[in-house]
Amino acid sequence: LGVPPENPQHMNLLSQQLRARLLSIRHKPAFDLAMRQNPAFVNSPQFLRMFLRAERNDVNHAADRLVRHFEGKREIWGVDKLTKRITMDDFTEEEKPFFTKRGGSI
Repeated sequence: LGVPPENPQHMNLLSQQLRARLLSIRHKPAFDLAMRQNPAFVNSPQFLRMFLRAERNDVNHAADRLVRHFEGKREIWGVDKLTKRITMDDFTEEEKPFFTKRGGSI
């Protein structure tokens, strides 16, 4: 299966549909907290497109993945990192080898 072509207008429409779908999901505490912390981060087109791409533009699956993403991120990193990009600096020296390949990057 190939990657579907990305038309900017179509991606904007899908992003709007994704936002609407997220509003309809009732139980999403970590997502709701992320929205209160930094709505610009959560609603950024680039961020939403990652989830749409991961689910081959299926809005419902992308919404579910996004909710699970924030639940997992809150569980692992806590609320302070919920709307921040995780970088190698966030890992301990003991953890870093698990995320590098022969001294390279993730």
